[in-house]
Amino acid sequence: MAFLLGPGDLSIVAAEAQRRGISVALEGKPKATAAAGPRHLVALGSMLDDASEPLPVILSEALSGALGDPILLQVLEGSFMRLGDQISADEARSARAPLDARLSEMKAIDRAMLADRTRTWLAELRDRHIGDIEVAYVTESLARSWLAHGDVERARRLAKTAIKADPSWTTPRSTLAQIEAEGGHWHEAAAAIPDDMIETLPSSGLAFLLRMRSLADDREGTVALLDQVVARDEDDLVLMWEAADGARRVGWNADLMSRRFLDCAAQADLSGVLDHLSQISAGGHRPLNDKVVLQSVLRRAGLSDVQPETYLLPEERSEAEKGLRLGGAERWILKPASLFGGKGIQMLTQGAEGVPDIGPAVLQRYVEPPWLVDGHKAHVRTYLLVLPGPRRGIWMSMDGPARLSPLAWSDGGHGADLGAHVTNTNLHWDRPDLLVEQDPEQDNKGHVRRMARVLDGMAAERPESVPVARLQAFCKRLVEGLSAELHQPMAGLLALDLMFDADGRPWVLEVESRPQISAGGVPLVGRLHARLGREALPILSAYLEGRDPPEVSGDWQRILR
Repeated sequence: MAFLLGPGDLSIVAAEAQRRGISVALEGKPKATAAAGPRHLVALGSMLDDASEPLPVILSEALSGALGDPILLQVLEGSFMRLGDQISADEARSARAPLDARLSEMKAIDRAMLADRTRTWLAELRDRHIGDIEVAYVTESLARSWLAHGDVERARRLAKTAIKADPSWTTPRSTLAQIEAEGGHWHEAAAAIPDDMIETLPSSGLAFLLRMRSLADDREGTVALLDQVVARDEDDLVLMWEAADGARRVGWNADLMSRRFLDCAAQADLSGVLDHLSQISAGGHRPLNDKVVLQSVLRRAGLSDVQPETYLLPEERSEAEKGLRLGGAERWILKPASLFGGKGIQMLTQGAEGVPDIGPAVLQRYVEPPWLVDGHKAHVRTYLLVLPGPRRGIWMSMDGPARLSPLAWSDGGHGADLGAHVTNTNLHWDRPDLLVEQDPEQDNKGHVRRMARVLDGMAAERPESVPVARLQAFCKRLVEGLSAELHQPMAGLLALDLMFDADGRPWVLEVESRPQISAGGVPLVGRLHARLGREALPILSAYLEGRDPPEVSGDWQRILR
């Protein structure tokens, strides 16, 4: 049975149709207006049977009518989350691009502004008398925003409001579970997902619940979930890792589940191993990718010298402005605390009129002159594999991607063009001078290269710099100092972004506790991640089987016990 809804008729009724299993198709092309656009998306989210335009086109048009309205923007994000398998991943990324840019701006706002917007949005929800499903979308999104800002209690209240508004939607329950997991409340995290939803959970949700129950020492509940994994005959790599780790924790068929994980990994895209480990890091690491948090942690650990001179904003604004005037550095870099993909970076020169107020941020002295790779500024990414328990250890990858600025530093290093100063490829995709090699075997061309090649080039250029040994010693000191922050009850992955100055000294640009493991349109990166995933398997299998993991496995080297 299908209802044909005209452009003016789509409303929350369509969402109710979805709940009852009634398919909904579109008749005609929906008009994207601030009042109706996102409501089209509520209906379209996961039940579109037919439409006169491709779904990404409809999404983009609805988005154009919602960008100025924060309430509708939040509803629209919820609609994207419900797309399911309606469109391909590439189509979803393309359609979401303007939305992601807008949401990144929203997440960078300071706590006071977010609090004001929260009050405004919730008041608008009441005034508009819109449906429960929109209330759920908005409050769930706000919960995630507050969690990112560190206000766990407010995030918890909003997530519970979203659950009350739409009890059948699993996303706010997952958000609440994540909130509890961030605080190490494993019982509460597991309880956020009721038993009557378990059979409908996707593999990722079942994997999360397995982890929470095993960490809560709930043997009976963990075994019940492991029985379901066996019955489902799953081949999802993420789920099978959690099943193997959970079985090891509770002492139930650990050998069987370990073999099933390894069999699954042998058939998988092994970059998925790294991707999964990066995601489970969220349950044990503080948000070190927040630049203010990272600098605060480094200071407490006595590691301030691994980054250039840094000021925390807004609390150190007066000192920052004094440093900007008198600090002896020609240039400074202003970075938003929640910076992602290089977005929001500003270059300031000595003597500038104050520091712009962009919310929580860091002001750092520009490292110059940098080490140049074929005349370009560069940074390398290495990964840290963290394993807990009696065989605790940290392994460092001695290979990974290296990214170069698209504009030669020697030509533009004294200008304001960020193309010469920012090495993050994500910021430069629209630049015609960005060169990304499409042959994954070409690892020393263009502006994304192989880290091992860059280190070899440094060693050849200046043998006394000994870049590999220096990098290992630097990372060992860093993780020793951060050991309390790196401690966690489950395996996990961190990413370190590092650059070198002209003397070959490494500097920390970023520590990501939830690194994104994807090729990102760069075939070489996909190849490197797949190889690192494959080479991590002997370490992971030894951990699961209770054996001492190897000290070296391919490009992974143990740097801390």
